[in-house]
Amino acid sequence: MVSQYTDSLSNWVRFTSFIPAMQPTTVCGNVYGMVKTTIYLSDELKRGYEHWAAESGQSEAELIRTALAEGLARRERPIPTLPLVEQGLGDPEIAVNADMLLDGFGQR
Repeated sequence: MVSQYTDSLSNWVRFTSFIPAMQPTTVCGNVYGMVKTTIYLSDELKRGYEHWAAESGQSEAELIRTALAEGLARRERPIPTLPLVEQGLGDPEIAVNADMLLDGFGQR
């Protein structure tokens, strides 16, 4: 009886190994240098990058990583301007006169 079970199980495993939809979807092991993340995409974006992946022969994950890297590389960083704050930095003499200005501060 046990032999029949293991034989039919072996046949089932051999049979399902040819059907991609029946393959296990769990990824085992580590992808070194990567961190797994989840993003939510509109249906339009999902269809677009699925089509792009099919045309290019690259994985969807690789295309997303490439698009993010290119987007970050193009990002313009703001150039600091003076004054850094709209109302300015205040009286430039305040640091020189700190002791005089704080004289009596905190005393009753």
